[in-house]
Amino acid sequence: MAGRGHAARRPDAGEWGFPWAFGEEPGGIFCVTAPATEEGFAEVRLGPIAAIGGRTLRVRFRADTLPHLQVWRNQKAPAHIIGIEPVSHRWISRDELQAAGEFNMLAPGESRSYALTFTFL
Repeated sequence: MAGRGHAARRPDAGEWGFPWAFGEEPGGIFCVTAPATEEGFAEVRLGPIAAIGGRTLRVRFRADTLPHLQVWRNQKAPAHIIGIEPVSHRWISRDELQAAGEFNMLAPGESRSYALTFTFL
């Protein structure tokens, strides 16, 4: 999974905005399966980002505990924001998750470990 966004001056986005857009609406949310690559981690990259010297943000997360990637966005001025969220379940209702056997609540005393890394390359 990879995304590309190049920060650039745009009159409609304030001093710094992103000259890219995706989807028919200026905002929305989607959720996809995050396949594991090396060492059981999934990865998404956003960049290069001109506002930080052309660096790319890399987000890595354990795919066994966070098997999906949810991305939400508001590409309308003045927000121009994107959210990258590794998540434990698909973007469906709790009832649907429960019916599919995918609603995994922690029992009292039970624990679960997660791992995420954020790196600028």
